[in-house]
Amino acid sequence: HPKKGFKKMLKNKLGEKPVLYTGQLPQQVADIMVNRLNNLGYFDASVRSSVREHNKKVKVTYSVTVTRPYTIRSLDFPKDSSLISWKIRETQKETLLKPGTQYDLELLKAERQRIDAYLKNEGYYFFNPDYLLFTADSTVGDRSIALRLRVKRDSPSRALTRYYMRHIYIYPSFNAADSSGTRGDTLKIEGYDYIASDSTFHAHTVLRCLFLKPGELYSRKG
Repeated sequence: HPKKGFKKMLKNKLGEKPVLYTGQLPQQVADIMVNRLNNLGYFDASVRSSVREHNKKVKVTYSVTVTRPYTIRSLDFPKDSSLISWKIRETQKETLLKPGTQYDLELLKAERQRIDAYLKNEGYYFFNPDYLLFTADSTVGDRSIALRLRVKRDSPSRALTRYYMRHIYIYPSFNAADSSGTRGDTLKIEGYDYIASDSTFHAHTVLRCLFLKPGELYSRKG
């Protein structure tokens, strides 16, 4: 039932543990509730409070008024000709922000994380979700929102640069507990820097197990 679901959300997401009462507390809590409801697409939400005192205890009752939440009408991906915008457009089919989905700030954050993960596998080592900006237009009608996604103009240049793997160092006998580091002769084998600290493993046997190659685009997938 819609009303039961909404009441459960209020209890689980907006409820707070009892605290020491002050005269400003009801309005502060009401403001927090309105803010959180806005984040869930209830942009017309309002909250009123009433206070009843008895035996040095205070009971505060909050009355919440909401209407139908806003939904996502569309999502406009970057359209400029930069390489990173082109890469972002490649992810469009997998977007979490489908038309008709209820507006939810957490969902927008998840969408930024999703795109960031994709870019990390496309060489954008220094990119992070904070460089993605959503703007929302709620004037399109029918209680819906048109979203626009862009890369922030003040993003550092290194965040917009693709990186490649130049040197790959192999420590076959690496010991994390050894604070002095692994020592040994460095051998150049098939483009890799192989630290020959002992002869436990044959170098070519180790190299056959590697998927990373010098000169390849950086990717978290490895």
